[in-house]
Amino acid sequence: MNSQTDLSLCLLQLVDDLNSRSGASNQKMSFHCLESILVMDPPPPPDIACKVHLRMSLLLQEHTKNTELCKKHLEQSWLILTHQKLFATQIDPGLEAASLLAQIQQQQGQVNASRS
Repeated sequence: MNSQTDLSLCLLQLVDDLNSRSGASNQKMSFHCLESILVMDPPPPPDIACKVHLRMSLLLQEHTKNTELCKKHLEQSWLILTHQKLFATQIDPGLEAASLLAQIQQQQGQVNASRS
């Protein structure tokens, strides 16, 4: 592992710690930590980026009504999984992303898109 991967993992742990506490400010800090991982240069490894997008979508789904941004992060997570051929090693996040994306599409009346 390199120092950037270590930093990404530390930020993910911080997000877990913040999410275990209640309060809107903790949720905002969690989201900012996740955003900071995605803007690192060079970008985080695909498996970490996939987890980050999934966690961002979960935060958005739980604490906002911004379904479009939630859907965007779920789609990003799914694209990373499929394009990087990570699905075999990251099956839990992959299934969770696919399931949440299908739920959002069904809620929005996009039943045909959720079945593909």
